[in-house]
Amino acid sequence: FHIPQRTQNPIGQSAAVQSGSGKIQGDLPLDIGVVMAKDLTTRFRGLVEGGQFTSRMEAEVKARIGVDEIPEIYQKLEHLVNSRWASRRTLGRDWTISRKDRYYQKDDQGKVMQDANGLPMVHPVKDRYYDSNGRDLAKNHVAIRFREMVGDEVGKLNIKPGEGTMVEDNIFRRIEYGMDVDPSIKTNPGLLASFFNSVEHLNPFRHISDKLGINSQHVLRPSMDLEAKRYKFVLEHKNGTEIEISVDDVVCTVLDQRGNPMKNPDGSLKQGRFGQIEFDLEHLQTQSSQVVNN
Repeated sequence: FHIPQRTQNPIGQSAAVQSGSGKIQGDLPLDIGVVMAKDLTTRFRGLVEGGQFTSRMEAEVKARIGVDEIPEIYQKLEHLVNSRWASRRTLGRDWTISRKDRYYQKDDQGKVMQDANGLPMVHPVKDRYYDSNGRDLAKNHVAIRFREMVGDEVGKLNIKPGEGTMVEDNIFRRIEYGMDVDPSIKTNPGLLASFFNSVEHLNPFRHISDKLGINSQHVLRPSMDLEAKRYKFVLEHKNGTEIEISVDDVVCTVLDQRGNPMKNPDGSLKQGRFGQIEFDLEHLQTQSSQVVNN
């Protein structure tokens, strides 16, 4: 499904759904959410009745930054949020910038808590990635990820079945599938093997199986944990286009097959730390507002 777009002065995403007029410049992906039917959740373990299967087209730019650069970058973005003059001078009159502080930690008085670097303390985003012992998924730019965030009532499993496409201006695009799953899937992903090996049309693992010719049980093994402190801002254009900015401080830990942290010969954990900045193009169905019952 696609949203037609105008050749001149592309309209905002919300208006594009309501209007359908205008010449097609290039189709914009329309993300889909499908409710998990009781019949499906009864037959396959790990799925959540009333949860969703989702799909979205990622459109993003990522860049590696030094961890020591994060405080300075954060403060510059904060300055744009707090100074209308600086924002207009830097971004122009058609763009505005705001802060997303949903995951900031606050004290009993509701004041945002800060760390030693003057950055707000945030609830981290926790990701667990799965793979085979030989890292078959990583070698083929494929990812299966379980994500945890504060406030989530169910588990979130994401599947990225390919390396995607790089287009003009270094914007990277690829499909991402999502599933609401039982939280126990994090430590026992094998519960999904029956569904992933099925021929159900909503099974996103089919795309991986078709590409690599592998059984899901071969790759449903803990591989790595990532814990990210994310500082988020949103750029919004007057036409409705939104770009989410994430400044991330990430610690990654290598896992054994049981999900336990692996250690180096000296007893230290096999860990790494890096910084990155990500620009993610938001569009109407990022939150899966177009939901249909299966």
